[in-house]
Amino acid sequence: MTDDTEPASVDADQIESERLRQIIDAIAVYVCILDPQGRVIQLDARTGQTAGLSPRSFLGHRIDALPFDCSERSRANARVALAQAQRGEHACFDLEVVDRPGEVSVIETSLRPILACDGRVREIVAAGLDVTQRRADEQRLRESLSQREFNEARLADAQRIAEVGDWDWDIATDTVCWSAQIHRIFAREPHDAPVTYDEFLSMVHEDDRAAVIAAVDHTLETGEKFHIEHRIVRPAGEIRYLSDHGELTRDGQGQPIRLRGTAQDITRQKAVEAQLRASLSEKDALLHELHHRVKNNLQVVASLLYLQAVDASDDLRAILDECRGRIRSMTLIHEQLYLSGELSHIDMCGVLTQLSEEIVRLYASNYVHDVDIQVLGSGLVLEVERAIPVALIANEILTNALKYAYPDGGGPGKAGIRVWVGPDSLAIEDDGVGLPADFESASTSLGLRLVRTLARQLDAEIEFSTPAGGGTAIRLYL
Repeated sequence: MTDDTEPASVDADQIESERLRQIIDAIAVYVCILDPQGRVIQLDARTGQTAGLSPRSFLGHRIDALPFDCSERSRANARVALAQAQRGEHACFDLEVVDRPGEVSVIETSLRPILACDGRVREIVAAGLDVTQRRADEQRLRESLSQREFNEARLADAQRIAEVGDWDWDIATDTVCWSAQIHRIFAREPHDAPVTYDEFLSMVHEDDRAAVIAAVDHTLETGEKFHIEHRIVRPAGEIRYLSDHGELTRDGQGQPIRLRGTAQDITRQKAVEAQLRASLSEKDALLHELHHRVKNNLQVVASLLYLQAVDASDDLRAILDECRGRIRSMTLIHEQLYLSGELSHIDMCGVLTQLSEEIVRLYASNYVHDVDIQVLGSGLVLEVERAIPVALIANEILTNALKYAYPDGGGPGKAGIRVWVGPDSLAIEDDGVGLPADFESASTSLGLRLVRTLARQLDAEIEFSTPAGGGTAIRLYL
């Protein structure tokens, strides 16, 4: 007799096992079934492909001793997780698998125990997900954040050292955000809330507030960058000087939306500048006093020479008068420096004009009936060390012109002497009798020797000539 029913030998457990295998093969993660000791008893078809092995080779191996190359740290983490799962707890660890080319794959592995009715662990489900790319992204993110923190720390240190901070005014919300250094400059705590524009203006010194508002308004209207120096008043009443720079940002419709900039504490710089101004003022006062005293002392010497010449012979009086003239030339330099605000350079036109008038007053009546000395041109500006030799040269040439160019006292007409001043030259021309034929061999007087000596000291060239119309022309090229 034949039994037509389905054979009773079909094992329900086999059906369930096959169903589970199909499910495991269909999902996107690696799945293994472990026995209570942690040995692999079932796995999906894809497991082992990462390490280049067949799935069958995994069977019977504990989860912490799988037959592929992985780091010792991974195996140690697997042992800890397995022990946790064997106690009936959920556990996770990263399994780092090294494939044959040497590439490392990170498998995020989860162990979940399946408990029997009596609470004992019957099986353990191990599920793995390849998170290699995610871990790499996380590492890059950590490194990026670390680098950003490092850069921010460097920027904060640089701002603190330079005493300069940055600020950002959101015009729409009227909030001004400050860097930590700006908070320090304004003596506020870094965690203080952002201030409004009006609150910032309230911290600006009242005498500078209008200028700050005008600078900001100009930037909002024109879009131009602004720079302004102003004072602020700290909560304790201390005044600090700031140098503010700002730049405007507009939206697509051209409306101002943000104003960003920097502020530097220049209080110490302002203090140094004040000290320098005071020092320069003292120096100027001392130099003025020095030139005044030198001028007075030279005038005293000139007066002594005049008194000495009163009872002297004619020859001696002439020598003393020449000495007085030379001293007067040096006196004029110091007088010009004392009267002017410029203590380092002298405009020689003024000096030579005064010198000409002085020479006419002292000598003209003795040698020439009527003489006119004109100083023409401009641009000869010299420092003191060069101005005195040039004045002495001019004194010698003008004195010699009055003494020797007009032997008949100038004749019926007016004698004319012209002093031409250029940026790097000086020329003196007279309309007298001209140079003698033996001038080069006869020019051994003290005055001419002094002229040539002073020209050498100036590293200048001196030229003597007789113009076509007569007279004498002497040119000094500096």
